[in-house]
Amino acid sequence: MEMNKEKNMSNWFRPARTAARSLVGVALLTAVVGIGALKAKADTIITGGADKKVKLWKTDGTLIKAIDAHDGPVTVIAVSWDGKILATGGTDKKVKLWNTVDGTLIKSIDAHDGTVTALFFTLDSKKLVSGGADKKVKTWDVADGKMISSIDAHEKAVVSVFALPQMTITGGADGHVKLWDESGNMQYEIPTGHEGGMTAMGGIKDGLFTGGEDGVLKYWSKALQVTYDGKQGSAIKSIYALPDGSKVYTAGGGGTVKIWDVPAHKLLTGIEDISKGGVNAIAVSPDGKLILTGGADGNVKAWSADGNLLKTVDAHTGGVNAILYISDKKADTKPEDKKADVKPEVK
Repeated sequence: MEMNKEKNMSNWFRPARTAARSLVGVALLTAVVGIGALKAKADTIITGGADKKVKLWKTDGTLIKAIDAHDGPVTVIAVSWDGKILATGGTDKKVKLWNTVDGTLIKSIDAHDGTVTALFFTLDSKKLVSGGADKKVKTWDVADGKMISSIDAHEKAVVSVFALPQMTITGGADGHVKLWDESGNMQYEIPTGHEGGMTAMGGIKDGLFTGGEDGVLKYWSKALQVTYDGKQGSAIKSIYALPDGSKVYTAGGGGTVKIWDVPAHKLLTGIEDISKGGVNAIAVSPDGKLILTGGADGNVKAWSADGNLLKTVDAHTGGVNAILYISDKKADTKPEDKKADVKPEVK
């Protein structure tokens, strides 16, 4: 484990706080899709697949609804903080907005000149930030679907986006994390140093996790930078950290999931041979008792906290690319509605 002091970082990941219901989602190539509040009457799972469909499931594997969502594979999903809108992105370059109550299409947006790779709603649910294979990050007005702004953010595809109060954080396959102000000016840049580029990004209240083609997990905060001992064994495709910051989960192309101790900065355990072709997506219940994996084989698998297989569902044809876990329990998952405490040097 390597630790280095990093200057000019700050607590820009605030303690998440909400009295509403919580949602946690992770999707292919995006690390984190979103954390929001969805008014569900029971725990629900949403998946997106290479078969162009979005599906809603009960936690026992019963299918609730299937939506023919895109003209190509669904790559990313996010839900608005007020729980009213489901956003999906696909290889058809479109972003689509859906009514979460009845699954009807609200709006279809020609969003990017390439696959849509990242989505995140702003705290007030009025704007949606998207990232694409075209290297751009765009902000959209949810009400009318019109583009508010566009940033030439990275030299390669955008991996992940976070929309925080008065700030947007982006991660790119070029291996850089960037912080942008509301006017689209870059305020800070972190060269992560992942060999082969960065493939995933996730966050907790005090900092960020990044994963790369090199299978290495790194943590970045105001106080320090940590390179975790051990590797995924393949490219890290997605990252999810528990809301309390105790554990972080990584999923890889080699068909494995690794579970890491965040405070101790070490590998705790792993789940092997989950899916031929790799694990594309991972979601975890807020209490950490249920782990869900989406594989290139089209299966969603449910695992106990100690890695025992509980259930396998044949969810999609051609691969599961995205998973959201929606909980009806109250949880501290929503960022504070106030200015982010960020005062970095401009580089």
